[in-house]
Amino acid sequence: MNDDQFGTLREVDLREAWKDEALNFTPWLAAHLDRLSEVIGVELTAPETEVPVTRFSADILAQNGADGTMVLIENQLEMSDHRHLGQIMTYLAGLDAETIVWVARDFRDAHLSAVNWLNENTTSRFAFFAVKVRAVQIADSPIAPIFEVVVKPNEWERTLKRVARNNPNTAELFDFRRTFWEAFVERHPASNEDTSAGSNSNRWRKVANPDLRISYGIGMNEVFVFLRGGWGVDRHAVHALLAAHQAQLDERLQGTLREPTAAHHYVTRQPADLTDTAQWEQWIDWLAQTVTQYETTLRELGI
Repeated sequence: MNDDQFGTLREVDLREAWKDEALNFTPWLAAHLDRLSEVIGVELTAPETEVPVTRFSADILAQNGADGTMVLIENQLEMSDHRHLGQIMTYLAGLDAETIVWVARDFRDAHLSAVNWLNENTTSRFAFFAVKVRAVQIADSPIAPIFEVVVKPNEWERTLKRVARNNPNTAELFDFRRTFWEAFVERHPASNEDTSAGSNSNRWRKVANPDLRISYGIGMNEVFVFLRGGWGVDRHAVHALLAAHQAQLDERLQGTLREPTAAHHYVTRQPADLTDTAQWEQWIDWLAQTVTQYETTLRELGI
């Protein structure tokens, strides 16, 4: 085997791969979250981009496919800076995210120390990652992105192993959810028009008001329904829309109207052992009836 059979790997400037952070990199990353999922060990699904938080916009808000919690992803194509760290803290206060992933070309030592400090001084509910992004190429081959985790929560590998022991693997979990929703649509055919998330953990129904969605889904041990805004809709606007009818909604729906920055309102959950397929009809009917109740209420109140 001679040397001519080998190519030379070269670093590519990130701006050559993605000219603009907001216009190119963020949409690309949202469409290829599997690459980030692989390195941090979390299934990332159902991404929203440019999610409004006060006067800023969070780059990507995704969902942890294992437990349905929210994942905040803030990215930059340059060296980490104080502005992005400050925005991350602002988003953390304004969103329901429990996992925070900061993606950058490289990180200053002070910022790595800050991410480590957050992992050590917040409750175990939260997980903070610092991830470097690189771009490489061999000759004229397509540019290949590379993600490298440089800071992760303490005991993260042990946590992942525990989750892996307690949960089906990703492929089995996806097949399980798909089978559940196939049974759901077979029992309630009209729901076939609803939209399914990429992970199959939840679905949502559009209503007359284009700014609202009825989201419903399944977790590891529960079924749930809630109201949320459409993708990119300002959360304060959604809150104001619902607040104008709060008395009637409080009376007719489960849950409550939450704070103006919350992503979900009128959340209702029921514990459910979905591994027992004999109970599926019961929970399928509960989901269908609750979604119908929410839809009917919105329509009758003119929302």
